[in-house]
Amino acid sequence: KQVQQELLDKFGSIYEAFRALDQNTRGYLSLEEVRAGLQRHLGTDTTNADKFFKVMDMDTDGRISMLEWTQRFRDLGHTIMNYQFEISERESKSIFERAKKECYENS
Repeated sequence: KQVQQELLDKFGSIYEAFRALDQNTRGYLSLEEVRAGLQRHLGTDTTNADKFFKVMDMDTDGRISMLEWTQRFRDLGHTIMNYQFEISERESKSIFERAKKECYENS
């Protein structure tokens, strides 16, 4: 099973998965947060967590933003069984804004 699918199975949405991994609530995921979160929630080893991080960090700045997260889930949607992520760029930006508000303005 792929990490993306496992996250969806565990948390039910990409937003809740991001929120669960973003322990410091800064709005982005560091490599350390991804390693620790995937180990804690899925039992993923460091090597596979690092591979996942590399795939998700689209701009290679060393952190995963919510926008990168939603875009990568959309881009990888064809590999995720039983989930449809056929969303437009406009919808992706809307999802980002909603998730940012839900995750961080109510914290």
